[in-house]
Amino acid sequence: MKKQLLIFAGLAAVLAFSSCKSSSVSSEPSTTTSTTSTITSVSTTSTTSEEPIEYGLPVPATGHYMKDADVIEAEDGDRLLVYTTNAESGEEDNVIAIREGVYSTGNGYLYGEEHVIVTPSASGWDQYIGAPSITKGTFEYNSVDYAYLLAYHGTTSATEVSNSIGLAVTNDPLGTWFKVGSAPVLEYDADVYGESYMGFHAPSLINMSKTSMIRLFYTWADAYGHYSYFVDFDAMNLNSIDLSGYVMVPNNGNLTSGDPETMIPNGDFAYDGVNHDVFMVKDYSPAASQQPRVSTRIELAYIAEDELYTTDQGDGWVSLEVYIFVDTPEGLYERLYSGAIVSDEFGHMLATSPIEVIYNISELEADNPNFLFTQQLATITYTAS
Repeated sequence: MKKQLLIFAGLAAVLAFSSCKSSSVSSEPSTTTSTTSTITSVSTTSTTSEEPIEYGLPVPATGHYMKDADVIEAEDGDRLLVYTTNAESGEEDNVIAIREGVYSTGNGYLYGEEHVIVTPSASGWDQYIGAPSITKGTFEYNSVDYAYLLAYHGTTSATEVSNSIGLAVTNDPLGTWFKVGSAPVLEYDADVYGESYMGFHAPSLINMSKTSMIRLFYTWADAYGHYSYFVDFDAMNLNSIDLSGYVMVPNNGNLTSGDPETMIPNGDFAYDGVNHDVFMVKDYSPAASQQPRVSTRIELAYIAEDELYTTDQGDGWVSLEVYIFVDTPEGLYERLYSGAIVSDEFGHMLATSPIEVIYNISELEADNPNFLFTQQLATITYTAS
């Protein structure tokens, strides 16, 4: 699931290369919590080597940010963490990176070196990129079989509006990724919908069949607001993608909203194939009025899968928890945004309780003029009461 630092005010010719830079890791994995509190990450070190070993989510190096993450977990418990970061310290030049997290009993996750896997194209639709979402399955592109599929958004605009969504594939998630074609799989028409809006962004992939049947959720932001939609396609042959018609995700239920009509921006989705429900973590709307103009809370909810396929209004979304600044590490951060449900390798739920969510925090411009480079990841765990 990127998600991106959303500016709501109206708002890679070089392929993946590895071992761009490494960041220290300073936090211990989250501990199961009640629905009304959070346990924040705590540094844990090992004395078994000369250099301290620190477990938990990685922390960006000075002058860098980490945002809009997606996390999948393998059967052995190890994880892949994909996210948006910047290539050069102090620059807002997005690239997409990945780290592998290896689980250690009693310690948590030890994340390895950062590998940049997708970079902007010198020309074409994705000169500015972000918001990765990853899934595993069986995919074919140019007569080669691949095991991993990545969705990301991109645009030709330096202001990162009018985004479209494209794909990339690999067999080695820490190695070379190959962009699928020279055009996006889902193209935003700025002439029709307006060039000053975010467009199609924040993709979220689910491999519904755990083979090649892909459901691509995304946020559609234009003059009418920002809502979640999805399309389905069979990724068995990525040279010939036949998209379904787009479907708007229902926005009824008991979701929190500060808008006249409930909107679902920047959502990340996961599938519960046992109970046939869809889970979501989304940003609150409207966004903050001062920089960074992002969400001030995130919300975890679920809906019956059948309600996605009918125009008849059902019960809608059932809100499980809303997280605000007091739920951030030490209650210090007034910005919570771009959450991602930790899912299995196919985007299916690991469990319906507990549910771990990785999300973004950031300092305020009023407190730090370089607030863009304070964006980092945090974790919180929901447990049903």
